[in-house]
Amino acid sequence: MTEDIKVDMTPPSSGSRDDENRKELLWETREEKLLEKWKNEMYDNSQSHRKSGKKHKKLYAIIGVPATLIPIVLSGLTSQLENHPLAQSLLMITTGTLVGISTFFNLGKRFSQHFEYEHKYNELALELDKELSKPKSHRVACDVYMEKIFMKYCGLNSRAPNIGSPQPLNKK
Repeated sequence: MTEDIKVDMTPPSSGSRDDENRKELLWETREEKLLEKWKNEMYDNSQSHRKSGKKHKKLYAIIGVPATLIPIVLSGLTSQLENHPLAQSLLMITTGTLVGISTFFNLGKRFSQHFEYEHKYNELALELDKELSKPKSHRVACDVYMEKIFMKYCGLNSRAPNIGSPQPLNKK
């Protein structure tokens, strides 16, 4: 009792399986231009986060190294500075101020976050670039892909650390 296997030989349509009136969004110039625009914004955001990360890393070093070295040097020079309590006090106040600035602005965390988001924006832009380089017939459905990229991009923009003036995402 074997049944014949039926093969559906009808050509695929661009309509939805559950709603034949709904047509899949095709890859056209308008959609590609929008994705190119988003990709360029992602590369720009990546570069902005790189610059901001480098700036915060320098500040972290400029503030952190003296805050670490001053107490070490003071501990070695206690006998020489016994007669100069004002100098000792000023150096300790300087150390406390530097540590306070570093802690308040959380420079170590900020520079690492900027480098992390530089990578995330760059990775999403590369993914987009890869999809756009494929022939249209081998790409994911345009509407599905655009929604996926849009959601990821909006998520990155909402969670990314501030780099000054954030770039808004326009769907137009």
